Amino acid sequence: MFLLWGASSTIFAQQTEYEDWDGIFMEILPDTNNDNRYTEDNEIYKLWNTYKFNYQYVTKSGKELYYWNIPSWEWEFVSKENLSDDAITAFQMRIIPGACNGDVQSCIEFLYIMNTGDFAPRRETTGLIENEKNIWLHPPRSSLFKILELNPFPFIQKPYEKGNKWHWSLEIGSQWGDPRWKEWEGIIENQYTYEIVDVNSLIHTQLGELKCYKVDSYAESKLGKTYLTAYFNEIYGFVRLEYINIDGSTLNIELYSTNIK
Repeated sequence: MFLLWGASSTIFAQQTEYEDWDGIFMEILPDTNNDNRYTEDNEIYKLWNTYKFNYQYVTKSGKELYYWNIPSWEWEFVSKENLSDDAITAFQMRIIPGACNGDVQSCIEFLYIMNTGDFAPRRETTGLIENEKNIWLHPPRSSLFKILELNPFPFIQKPYEKGNKWHWSLEIGSQWGDPRWKEWEGIIENQYTYEIVDVNSLIHTQLGELKCYKVDSYAESKLGKTYLTAYFNEIYGFVRLEYINIDGSTLNIELYSTNIK
């Protein structure tokens, strides 16, 4: 059972010690005063790198929606045709100092961008894992993006070869449910399967034409199945994420701006 900290086995590769978290490989580093020790050797998601993403959410019936926040972290859908200034239309991901999730992951900060281009007064922090064996990260998971807790997380594992397949699992509590997509009681377990299906996908983005690895994945639980097709570039990381959600809606996320080292 995957937890955000914990281990089931230990392996060694190239003098680096790892924990196998039910399919995710995490470095074991000395417990020091250096909170950035899990970020220092990142080759893609380096400290202070910044990434901005657009998103498009479409209901099963074909209606394109965004959302806006009301007080106390509540939120409501808003149609594309009736966007208010404070509707959330994009978000920013930045790698920040410190260690997250049991002090063993690099830290991500998510800020949400309103229709005006200004940042909303909300901030979310979570973690990512990047090392020589794999890259795995939490997606944004506030308001509408809570729906992504039921989907496969962005994840790629070496060797970066067509046909490479891997698995992991995660327990998910009912706090991630919402009547707008699915509710449940107690804890469910998602089982994830990933496969690299193409190593030379050329996709058109606002950053230009990018060569990507294409990773197809699905998650399965007693609630049903969800899907993610992820496009991973060795300079920018995950540049496009195409989700099919638990209720049949879709959520597409695409990188449109960066400030990277």
